[in-house]
Amino acid sequence: VDEAMKLRDELAAATGYDKISQESYSQSSSSRGFQAMSQDTGEELNGRFTALQIAGEEIKNQNIIQSQSLNLLTVKADALLSINTETRNIADDTRDLIAQSYLELVQISENTGAIVKPIQQMQRDIAEVKKNTAKL
Repeated sequence: VDEAMKLRDELAAATGYDKISQESYSQSSSSRGFQAMSQDTGEELNGRFTALQIAGEEIKNQNIIQSQSLNLLTVKADALLSINTETRNIADDTRDLIAQSYLELVQISENTGAIVKPIQQMQRDIAEVKKNTAKL
């Protein structure tokens, strides 16, 4: 931050900008323009501008990497959502299968209950036939 403030002050001095005066918003140009800038000052400013450009490029590159990471996270989140949907479908299928199995068991129980009385009657009839034919 201090370097940026120093750079600002140097640029203000080079362009004739008066940061103290609050009343005037005009700039006056010097008759010498950039010829008044020394070689050292120009090289320093050039170096600083180059550093700013490099920093800007690095920020841009980091931004690209972060965007790619966010895109990857979005794809993975979509995959998780589809897995969650598939899991719900499996649960629905399992519930349907259990309900169908229960209905089949109820049907088997009803059929078995309906057969019990006739079988008991047949058992009595056979016992009676044995009793009547035992003395023959």
